[in-house]
Amino acid sequence: MPHHSLTRPSLDITRVHQRQTSKPTNTIPTKVDTAMDTLLAPLRAASSKPARRAYITTFLLTTSATFLLLIAAATYIAFYMNYIPDLSHRHTLHLQYSKLPPAATKPNQHYTITLHLHLPTTPSNLALGNFMTSITLLSPTNSAITTSRRPATLTHRTPLLETLDTLLRAPLYLTGLQSQSERLDVALVDASFPQQIAAVKVVLEAEAVGVYGAEIEFTARLQGLRWWMWNRRVLTFLVATALFWGFEVGAMAVVWWAVWSYFGGGGKAEEEEKEGRERVGGGEAEGEGEELYADDEETGTEGEIKVKEEEGREIAVDSGLGSMSESASSSRARVAEAGQRRRRSRGKD
Repeated sequence: MPHHSLTRPSLDITRVHQRQTSKPTNTIPTKVDTAMDTLLAPLRAASSKPARRAYITTFLLTTSATFLLLIAAATYIAFYMNYIPDLSHRHTLHLQYSKLPPAATKPNQHYTITLHLHLPTTPSNLALGNFMTSITLLSPTNSAITTSRRPATLTHRTPLLETLDTLLRAPLYLTGLQSQSERLDVALVDASFPQQIAAVKVVLEAEAVGVYGAEIEFTARLQGLRWWMWNRRVLTFLVATALFWGFEVGAMAVVWWAVWSYFGGGGKAEEEEKEGRERVGGGEAEGEGEELYADDEETGTEGEIKVKEEEGREIAVDSGLGSMSESASSSRARVAEAGQRRRRSRGKD
């Protein structure tokens, strides 16, 4: 009798079982998983890499903008203190030459310069009548800025009025609360100069004039920007600080963009290229998985696999997903029984 091999159906059944078992199973998410994904979705988005990058960028920008705002406010205050002059200040004047304190005056500022003289009402001073006072303004290099001359005189009184005044004020004169003197205020200069005034030289053009004391007063007349900064302090502070701050933020933005383009542009491009490659690789892997799944599905949906035995009988093997293991086991058992019967028939022959 010809020898027939029964191992072929067994291999075919094993192959079919492997293909059926390699078929990906569809996992259906439960309601709990769906609820957890919904709850954790905002947390994942908030802790993602782009979100962390946005947090760091926002923190750095906010901190830098606040620091620049403080710098802008301090800059305006320093500019205000240096640009706005004292409205009025007096200095003791030593006749012939007196040096002013540093930064006592500002360049390009309109000043009214007044000479205050304290003169005794002596007969010699009263006999002077009108006398000239001259002033010379000197620059830090000791060069003359301008020269001005103005007349001055003591108030005339008749001998009778002088006697009555002396009698009425005698108690004050005796106690030292008042003295027989007069104060003269002489406006010498009313102009602005491009240079800073460092010193003044005052000369009384009179012989044998008696002086108790002399002072020079600088009164600033604010104009233009100085007037706005002094009379509209809050408004000019807000506007100037905003302008300084805007300029600083603009410069910071330009520097930030340049640094980001130089250091971060290449890394970002490489990251996008890497993500693109991952997407392409994932798509190819997904396509291959779908092809394998379709191949296994076609193999598993053939209905029944018929295994021919020696006697011509067919063994139906169910290829369903749930009973594939049991069908393969029963088929192997039937093949084993057929082999035993064949060996028995050979023994009888």
